[in-house]
Amino acid sequence: MKSIDRMPTAKNWDGGFYRAFLRLDRDRRRSVALRILREKRVLPDLYDHFLIQEARREPGRKTC
Repeated sequence: MKSIDRMPTAKNWDGGFYRAFLRLDRDRRRSVALRILREKRVLPDLYDHFLIQEARREPGRKTC
């Protein structure tokens, strides 16, 4: 049985969760997204994502 806590890696990720997420109606997608954002283990990755996006918009700043 698969562990729910196991996060997909680039090697084994098939996009099934994302495809299922996109099939939800707008209100359900919002609800799922808010539940994910309340998960404290996601926050460091979310911060990194936004910092990288911001750095990419600024010329001359390296993202790695």
